This record gives sequence, C-alpha cells and structure tokens, in this order.
Amino acid sequence: LYRATGPVRVPRAEIDVFMTKLRPPLTVLVPLYCEAPAVVRSTLLSAALQEYPGMRIVLLLDDPPAPTDPAALASLTGCRALPEEINALLREPYDRFCASLATHEAAALIGGPSSSEQVRALALDFAWAGQWLREQASVYPRTSHADDFLADEVLGGLAGDIEVTARALFAAVDQRALMPVERLSQLCRRLVWTFEADISSFERKMYAHLPHDANKAMNLNSYIGLMGRRVRQVQTRMGLVLRDAEDDDAIVIPDSDYVLTLDADSVLLREYCLRLVYHLELPGNQRIAVIQTPYAAFRGASTRLERIAGATTDIQHIVHQGLTYFGATFWVGANAVIRKVALDDIVEVSFVGGQEIRRYVQDRTVIEDTESSIDLIAAGWTLFNYPERLSYSATPPELGSLAVQRARWANGG
Repeated sequence: LYRATGPVRVPRAEIDVFMTKLRPPLTVLVPLYCEAPAVVRSTLLSAALQEYPGMRIVLLLDDPPAPTDPAALASLTGCRALPEEINALLREPYDRFCASLATHEAAALIGGPSSSEQVRALALDFAWAGQWLREQASVYPRTSHADDFLADEVLGGLAGDIEVTARALFAAVDQRALMPVERLSQLCRRLVWTFEADISSFERKMYAHLPHDANKAMNLNSYIGLMGRRVRQVQTRMGLVLRDAEDDDAIVIPDSDYVLTLDADSVLLREYCLRLVYHLELPGNQRIAVIQTPYAAFRGASTRLERIAGATTDIQHIVHQGLTYFGATFWVGANAVIRKVALDDIVEVSFVGGQEIRRYVQDRTVIEDTESSIDLIAAGWTLFNYPERLSYSATPPELGSLAVQRARWANGG
C-alpha cells in the first residue's frame, strides 16, 4: 500500500529526451528448452516490439541439436526459424520509418518550428503503424487465452498508443499548432525503435567446450561469458569450439550495459525495457543490480485450477512491492533487467577438463534467481521491483505440471 501511493509515473516525453541523448545497450536473452514454436513466437514478438533503441534479442536454444524424434525435430526447426521470421515481419515498417526519420533529423539540424506538411507526414506514419499493428492482431493465431493476450494487449495495446499520437498530430495540423522540429524527430524515433528488430539464436550444445549442464542457469552463463568477445569457429578433436580471434571475419558478440533475461513463455508490455532501464539510469540508482516487474498471470484462463494458480502468482506481485519497500526484495526469474557489471562482479571462474567455465548465475539450486539474489546482496548490490504490471507469463494448465512447478519453487527456496 505504501508503494502504491508513492511513485509518480514518469512522463513519456521525459524518457524520450533521455533516450535521445543516452541509449544504454541492452541484450535480451530468451533461454528455452523444448518449447512449442507458437509460444516462443509470442515471447519474441513482445520483446521485438519493445520501444527501446538498438536492442538485441538472442534466442538461447537448449534442445539437443540433432534430435531423432520427429516431433522434437519439428519443434526445434520451428524455433530456429523464428528469428528470421520476425526480422522479416518487422522489416517493412522499420524501413519506412527509417526513411521518415532521416527527413525529420535533417530538418532538426536547421531548427525552428515545423511546417504543417511535416506534422501531417508524421501523423500519417503513426496512422499507418497503428493500422499495420491492427492487421497483425486480426490475423494472429488464437488458440489460447495467452494468444488472446498477445493479440489484444501487445499488438492491440501498442496500436492504441500509436493511434492516440496520430490523432494528436492530426489535431495539431487542423489547429495550425507549431511544434519544434526536434520533437517531431523524437516522435519518429519512437516508431523506429518500436519496429527495430535484431533477433538471432545461439545453441551452446553445438560447441564442445561450453558447459552442457541441463539447467537454465548454465544456458544463460554460456552466452553471457561470450559477450564482448570476437570469436571464430574451429573444428578440433573434441568437436566444434569457439576461439578468440581478431581477424576481420570473426564473429562479434557485442557486450551490453544491461541484460534482460526472459523466459520463453513470458510476454512483456511495450514500455517494459524503456521504463526499467530509465529507472536504473537515474542518479542514486547505480547500485541496483536487478530491476523487474514480477510477472502476472495471463488473464482469461478457462479452468478454475489455472485461475487459482494465476491468483497466487498475482499475489506474488503485490508481496514483492512490499519487500522492495523494506529493502528485502529478490529476483523472480521469469524476467528481469540486470546490470551487466553486477554480473561481472559475482562471476565465479572454474576449469573443467581444461575449459574455462564462467558462472554468473549459480546453478547449485533448482531456482537460480533466489540464489543469485543472495550473491548480489552479499556483494553490496540491491534489487528493485518496479510498481507496475508490465510482464505476464503462463501458468501450468493442469494439476500435474502445476505440482511439479510449485514443488520446485518451494524446495529450491
């Protein structure tokens, strides 16, 4: 209750100005194991449509790389195709708005108020974006309440936000209102950032020197340990490995200021990354290592069991607000933005069979998020839960899988 009455939502225009000057690099990591492509597609699409500049999304596939079971092979093939599929889907709007942004930025260099033609051109871009999103929502396959949520709240919700801006711009044209050309550039950047997608995949089990421990923590650790390096593939007696390289054709794995870990069955609302990274960048928040909105359950579940399970998840969101008020919160693993230097601060390096193993997220228990929270706090970092519902995740729909999940949570803690 204290937290619910305290925070004041930062105006979007203030965040836009901040992101114009400073754009902290962010990498989204989506670890998955034997997930249905349709579920993963929703997660990737919600991440790709985040209103954040220059964000990279990496799908960390942990399935056996050459399954013999036809169903497993079909699932893996479908997941492998998702990055290019979504990149291709967003390419048309992205190219359109990049061209518009070049025009607006050229005008911003001259300065002064905008013309009615410039405002109208931007209004038409926003109207086109809203219509494009509405069309995607109308054809999105709906086989569950989670699909309904993606279509209505992610695609439809983003369309609604964009259409509000379009109407405001058309009203400015009708009223012959003067707008600074720099503000038009900021608004156009929002469109570019929204439809900008850099999605790829990585499979640690393709490489003999990376740890193959069967858990999410080591899937994350394998990729985080490669960030900021230039490598090339080398075939050795032990199998295919990655070696550091400086030649021009080396594979570059960019580093980031922030890492967002996102479960493959979770969905983010459109301002998740923008608002959370902005909060981390505020003065006085330099020692916050992890920020998140603990996920809520997808609304509209069809069974009483799933609704009750979802209610306990929703209560968790409220409990964590109270924990944050008293400085006692911890990381809930389905989604979180993590400061990369904090991970570097708690990394443990060991050698197995002569190969270096870097553990940023520990895997000694079955719930790596709680264990990592303890490591971070012991190293002088803090954790923070943002007081909005900006992330949602699936709840097991039947008793057997629900019992397995909740027993793992309880025993792990």
